[in-house]
Amino acid sequence: MGDYINEFKIENSDRPSKNIVYPIAILLLVVFGYFNLKRKK
Repeated sequence: MGDYINEFKIENSDRPSKNIVYPIAILLLVVFGYFNLKRKK
């Protein structure tokens, strides 16, 4: 009672889906991490 809605937060539709971006980012981190470890040896 007495609460007022003053802001709606919606996802930006211009951005690609998180389901696509996160796996690609994790894969890139793993690949670069592997090459970094390989270079140190």
